Amino acid sequence: MDGVEATGHIRALDDKNPYYKNLPIVALTANVISGMMEMFLQCGFDDFLPKPVDTVRLNTILSKWIPKSKQKSSTEGAFIETQASSQVTIEIEGIDSAKGIRLSGGTIEYYYETLAAFYDDGIEREKEIRKCLESGNLALYTTHVHAMKSASANIGADHLSEAAYALEKAGIRRDFGFIQSNNDRFLVMLDKLLIHIHNAISSQAAKPDAGTIESGLLETELIQLRAALETYDAGEINATIDRLLASSLADDAKAFVRRIAKHILMAEYEEAIALTQTLPASKS
Repeated sequence: MDGVEATGHIRALDDKNPYYKNLPIVALTANVISGMMEMFLQCGFDDFLPKPVDTVRLNTILSKWIPKSKQKSSTEGAFIETQASSQVTIEIEGIDSAKGIRLSGGTIEYYYETLAAFYDDGIEREKEIRKCLESGNLALYTTHVHAMKSASANIGADHLSEAAYALEKAGIRRDFGFIQSNNDRFLVMLDKLLIHIHNAISSQAAKPDAGTIESGLLETELIQLRAALETYDAGEINATIDRLLASSLADDAKAFVRRIAKHILMAEYEEAIALTQTLPASKS
């Protein structure tokens, strides 16, 4: 079931509960061609948000459709701070880092976590893409290049995203000739980008830590993070993760925090909340 069909079913629930007639539904889509907005409105959507997700536009959408009584000024203030911090950039060949920082939440610390997640995923995707071509699994191949298209755009790697999009379209129309002619070039681009990202992450990791968090304070920070996750307080989530990642922690604790951050980046909040409850206070 796609989003259009799901929205139709939700609106049909109006027969049993009028709540669903006015329930705001926003389409998240890469289709931003002329006329799409009208199509979404006709299908029962209230608005749409294009991919890759721009946090500025996302904030506008949320402010528009979430009732004012349910909005918190503290979150708005934190969002303004993250916008200001997005003016800082880093140099990575093949990436518009200013765009990537903005799309990943507005802070360099969080952007590095996004890059790390992209790096890990990119290594695995490259292997799977090669396997799909060897086995002739075009459907799965198309799924993988689609994922790379979105992930590349989210970190600001627009050229790689465009190359992945061309391969995705070829997969959809079953154009084996185009894929065979362009896939190797795409993988070379991906390899180079992964090397540049690895170098950037390694350079960042070599920098001195901003400060030390003792085991008791680490537990306190995790409790605070859990509360922020449970209330979807984006500003506090980002601030807490930034403090933890910038602090001096033992390798196992640092890896643990990175696991939580990765779940948050993927919007897997239940998994992140569960992890905040599992770290013993004795770790530091």
